[in-house]
Amino acid sequence: MKTSKEKILSFLQSKIKESKESTQTNFNNVVRLMHQPYLNEGIGKGSIFETESSLFVVGVKLPALKYEGKNIIGLTTDSPFYRFFKNKKDGDEVKFGNDIEHIKII
Repeated sequence: MKTSKEKILSFLQSKIKESKESTQTNFNNVVRLMHQPYLNEGIGKGSIFETESSLFVVGVKLPALKYEGKNIIGLTTDSPFYRFFKNKKDGDEVKFGNDIEHIKII
């Protein structure tokens, strides 16, 4: 049986193949993430995590996608948005204006 991470990455692989916006590099990065273990050291390259509003994949650019009703956002480690999540752990909170989001690492 596939884990949640494997299900998400399989979904991404199929959608990236279909997308006109995607490149072979994006596809290869998703494949590489599938084989990279999570070391429980906080969010970093290769992490997949979700908040109440979105699902994030660190280390790859992605086209606009939805998975189980949530937007999937690809974050590169040089993205300004990434700094909100870098090194956060499962259960940590992130504040955006008046909204507080809880992190669940997959």
